[in-house]
Amino acid sequence: MLNALSSKRLTVPNAAMFRAALAIVLVFSILPCDVEAVEPLIILEIDSFEVHLNDTLVEVPVYLCNPEDSVTGFDIDMVVDNPGLVAFVAECPIIFDGEIISQFEVLTWNFLGSGTNYLKAFGMYNWPEPPENPDPILPSEELRHLFTLRLLHTDSLGMQGCDVSGSVMISKYQTQFSDPCTPISNLIGYVDVWYYDTTFENCVEWIEDSCVAWQDTIVDSTSYLEPDFDLLDYRDGSYTVECPPCGDANGSYAVDIDDVVFLIAYIFSAGPAPDPLEAGDADCSSTVDIDDVVYLIAFIFSGGPEPCADCP
Repeated sequence: MLNALSSKRLTVPNAAMFRAALAIVLVFSILPCDVEAVEPLIILEIDSFEVHLNDTLVEVPVYLCNPEDSVTGFDIDMVVDNPGLVAFVAECPIIFDGEIISQFEVLTWNFLGSGTNYLKAFGMYNWPEPPENPDPILPSEELRHLFTLRLLHTDSLGMQGCDVSGSVMISKYQTQFSDPCTPISNLIGYVDVWYYDTTFENCVEWIEDSCVAWQDTIVDSTSYLEPDFDLLDYRDGSYTVECPPCGDANGSYAVDIDDVVFLIAYIFSAGPAPDPLEAGDADCSSTVDIDDVVYLIAFIFSGGPEPCADCP
């Protein structure tokens, strides 16, 4: 583990001391160019994905890489940035299907808050009572499947939510991984940070009512654990809500002869309507009728204009 540098708040009593402090800052701010980057101890990555307006479910893998430490516990917080577009499935938002946690004794999830956009995943390889000696996540330099998120398009914005991008983000300060020593408290990628509160105004020698000697005295110091994001690499997942192309009457996200058949069934045989209805309005007449069928046939077989090419 790396030790964090202690930080101090200093007040300088005179100009000479200020110049000396400035010189020290200038010297130590010049770093050598060949300093090696620190390799992360934990890499957590949410896959990126596309959401279609007619999708009821999208399953998104989450991956873990732990090249040095065995992982015996995790507490991962994730949030969807725009629940009006995409949210976690309310009934079962996580499938713990990763082989690397198949032997964990405790695997659970819960929502944080009243909505379905802020989700916690929790796992421990060995619950204290009774121990059954399951397998921890052994070190590996490969990204391996940890679990699967289940999300859906919420449809609250309808077509206004088309072609919009967003993120499923990892809450970095709330997410933790623990190692075999003490699975609850010994956190991977956390370092001890000391906070010092100092002052130059502490007089240590008086002559009558005048101070003749000052001393920089530590009046308070505390230690706490803090994540080191040189050691923890958390990679958010991105998503795009894709619009169905104009003329895609059957919602397949492609325009082909199946859309012609779908429209004929809708118009003449009381078949299901395009969803959304505008997807079947290939000629932009604001109605879905036989003219749209003719328009699509010309586009597919005769090199006619693309659907909605004549829309204002």
